[in-house]
Amino acid sequence: MFNITKRIVIALFLFLIVRMPVSAHANPAAEAVLMQQYLYFQKISTLELVATERLILGKAVSDKLGVPGYNLASTTSFLSQGSKYYCKCDQVGNDNKIFSTIWAYNGDVYQTLPVENVLELTVTRNYSQASLFSGTHPLGGVFSFAFSLGDNITIETLCQSSKWSDLTKKVIDAQEVSMFGKEGTLLTFNNTTILGKEARIEVFFASCLNHFPIYFKRTTSNMITEVRVVQTKELNDGLVFPLLIEGRAFYKDGTLVQEENIMVDEGSLKINHYIDDKIFTIPFDQVHIYHDIDSNIFLKNKNLSQ
Repeated sequence: MFNITKRIVIALFLFLIVRMPVSAHANPAAEAVLMQQYLYFQKISTLELVATERLILGKAVSDKLGVPGYNLASTTSFLSQGSKYYCKCDQVGNDNKIFSTIWAYNGDVYQTLPVENVLELTVTRNYSQASLFSGTHPLGGVFSFAFSLGDNITIETLCQSSKWSDLTKKVIDAQEVSMFGKEGTLLTFNNTTILGKEARIEVFFASCLNHFPIYFKRTTSNMITEVRVVQTKELNDGLVFPLLIEGRAFYKDGTLVQEENIMVDEGSLKINHYIDDKIFTIPFDQVHIYHDIDSNIFLKNKNLSQ
């Protein structure tokens, strides 16, 4: 926990009340905990990490899809500064072939570059047209309970006060409980998932970790998803970062859909340090083809041999 005077605490609390208007019927405990989540993202200006992910489909599901024993391993290098990001993901499937993709956003255009023999860079300014990075991002996984239908699935969304004030209004229960050997607050709320399904969501925020969420359970009409933060690293200013995350999804009849775990290389983790802004733009001189989706323009780089 970070040291701060009582006067600053009071001033900060009043500031947040102004920035995060909530319903007159909001639960005070829920309001306080969700304000902590808003504060959390205000403390992160830049982020750099390397993470690995292992995803395994359940037997019944993989057999039905015709890919028995399917599993996917990936290693992701990720950098961000505000809404800007750069993500390179190397994926290895059952055939042991490596498929690499780079995603980037420089504040103006979304860029996607599959690393193949012919390097074709696609760009767009339209979020709905963007091929957003599907690589490992621990914060995206841990806080995925917060995303609703119509949200941009980005860390930038989680930085907005309106996101947390909206969730406060959806809370239907708040209890002080003990889970995984830690005391904390268990919030229950109803939400509409990004796929448009009504869901009941339970999230446990650990008091000893500055109310960082270390477990959530999402229940829809036919599926249950659980995500648990198993290991964390405590940083300066009360920041907590997940190092090991385990998740699973299964149908209500008990059939396993998938299991996954995400592990962050602790030595690679850097928060609030300098990042050169150039990293967020993929240079045209490094690709064979430049494709602007919005205008459907193709440009060939004649200086780069294929």
